[in-house]
Amino acid sequence: MDLDPLTAHEFIAPLLKSDVGFLKQHYTPVPTEIADTIIASGSRRIIVTLRGKTLRRAVQNTKDGMYFIFFGMSILKELNIMPGDDLVLTLYPDPDPDHVELGEELEEVLAMDEEAAARFYSGR
Repeated sequence: MDLDPLTAHEFIAPLLKSDVGFLKQHYTPVPTEIADTIIASGSRRIIVTLRGKTLRRAVQNTKDGMYFIFFGMSILKELNIMPGDDLVLTLYPDPDPDHVELGEELEEVLAMDEEAAARFYSGR
C-alpha cells in the first residue's frame, strides 16, 4: 500500500517507557510504513494530534530501525496518559519544520525589551 506523505496518518499505539541507559523517556512506536512515508517527504518533523491536542514532534529511530515519537511528562500529565495506555495518534509532516515554539517566559521578556527582541529575531 502506497501512502500519501501529505495526508494525515492515523494509527493506534501504546505509550511505552524506556529505562535503558540514559534513555528514560516515554514514547510511542510509529509503524515503519508511516514513518518512511513521512521521512520521504523531506523532514522528520511532524504535527501530532493526541487526545485533541496538537503537538510538534519529530520521528526518531533506533539503530535497528524502530521508529518512535517522544512525549514529555507535562503533556502526559495534562492529557492523563499513563504507560501502557493505547493511544490514537494522527500525524502528518510539519508544514513549517523550522518553527520553534518559544517558552512563555522568553516571549514575555522579548515583549518587554525591544532591543533584546530585535537582536534575538535577527539571528545574531
